[in-house]
Amino acid sequence: MKRLACLLTIPLLIVLSCASAPAAVEAPVEPATAAPVQVEPAAPAAPATQPPAPADDVFKPESVSQEVRDTTLSDVQKLIQDLNQIIRAQNYNSWVGHLSVSYMTAISSPAYLAERTEELYKRDQAVASRTGKDPKRVRKVELKSARDYFINIVVPARKNDRVDDIEFISENQVKAYRVDNSGQRDILYNLEKTDGDWKITN
Repeated sequence: MKRLACLLTIPLLIVLSCASAPAAVEAPVEPATAAPVQVEPAAPAAPATQPPAPADDVFKPESVSQEVRDTTLSDVQKLIQDLNQIIRAQNYNSWVGHLSVSYMTAISSPAYLAERTEELYKRDQAVASRTGKDPKRVRKVELKSARDYFINIVVPARKNDRVDDIEFISENQVKAYRVDNSGQRDILYNLEKTDGDWKITN
């Protein structure tokens, strides 16, 4: 009887132990995370197209009326006649008054004066050679100022100029020409009208 009681007790213990065993705890499920989405930067906005700049008006010499051309030629001829008298009198200050600022600056530069010095020296040597003199004995004149340039270059060469024709380069710029007997045109001056007066630019 005791043995039967023992045999019945064992299965009961097994059942009770199983019933009292704690339930298996399930591992918490982590929420699924979506893969990061790469956002491409927005393309920069295209710059607004600018309207093309208007083309500069191109000066046409033929647009100058005959009346304007005749008046300008007369004014330039009068200017050169006045310059001839100024140059013959070797009036440096009056001559300078007929020069543009840019031209005055150019003829005052040491580099320009050095070049003109060499040209004058070669010219004087050539003259000496043609007249039977020894070119090596020619004295070299150093041009050190715009006044030197005026006295040694302008006075001998420009005291009897004559303007026969002009050519418009722009509304305020002309080339003054002397025409020889064969019809050859030689440029005398480039002139620019500034504040109502014609000035020598080179």
